[in-house]
Amino acid sequence: MLEFKALTLDTIAEVKPYLDTQTWRSCDYTVGGIYLWADCFDYQYAIAEDVLFIKGNAYAEPEIPAFAVPLRGPSTRGRDDNKCPCRLLHRYCLAEKRPLVFSSIPAPAKPRLERLFQCKGRLDSVEEELMAGWSDYLYRCSDHADLPGAAFKRKRNHVSQFRRYDPEARFLPIDTDILPRLRELYAELIADTDMTNASRSQLYDQTMVARLLVDYSRYPFNGLALEARGEIVGFTIGEIQGDTLHVHVEKARYDIPGAYESLAQGFAQWALARGAEYINRQDASGDPGLKRSKESWRPIQLIRKYHIEYPYDMLAACECEYD
Repeated sequence: MLEFKALTLDTIAEVKPYLDTQTWRSCDYTVGGIYLWADCFDYQYAIAEDVLFIKGNAYAEPEIPAFAVPLRGPSTRGRDDNKCPCRLLHRYCLAEKRPLVFSSIPAPAKPRLERLFQCKGRLDSVEEELMAGWSDYLYRCSDHADLPGAAFKRKRNHVSQFRRYDPEARFLPIDTDILPRLRELYAELIADTDMTNASRSQLYDQTMVARLLVDYSRYPFNGLALEARGEIVGFTIGEIQGDTLHVHVEKARYDIPGAYESLAQGFAQWALARGAEYINRQDASGDPGLKRSKESWRPIQLIRKYHIEYPYDMLAACECEYD
């Protein structure tokens, strides 16, 4: 039976090779998407027969455990045998007397999941729900690096405003020497933010970023700090996985026009020079303001996500031969 363990920072080296086999550019299958949000969603992991299983809280039903798409390791990637993930998950849920629930399943990964779980039982009882408001926003990296054409005119104007604020502004790579300055800036940003009506995810994000600025060196991340007039006015942190830059954190002073736009452009230019073709700026978490902001950057695709449930009764009645 699968034995799930806590996702601590010491396990990143073990788990990352499995995450890097994903091909659907979802932020939920990156180191940042898993580890930065592990406490929020109670993520745990198990590795069996060279397959990574991630378990967490189900979408809209936190009391029900849910799974990510099982990921094979690099040595068995592409293997046609689909019995291992199905057998182990099936047995686990039967032993726990729970339905088999998959959550945050990217639309491009659904065919893979269907191949993995080809149960001969009553598939008409499978429940599927689109996770509204949780789609990842995917962009063309060169668009954000160059800000071309009329679609990005306003963004270019904001960047120009920032350059007028300080023509000598510069980007600095995030390292251990600069982290104290980032923590100082972030403390100021938090102090100026009204969290009275903040959502659970917004409250978690605030503490998560503070922890990240302490443990940054333990993550396989890259980041840039933006310095203007001798002060750090913003910073951004992410990771390149395959052909995609995943932006996990982006913070800047609102009182300096164009700081956010300059950060986004600078990080895109940095990633483009390192071979990235796309940028994933994650989902809007149901926040209308965040949704408008992400749409203003002209996404080329929304990576939709699904919640899929195989009822316990169906699992119990299944006569599939997995051995």
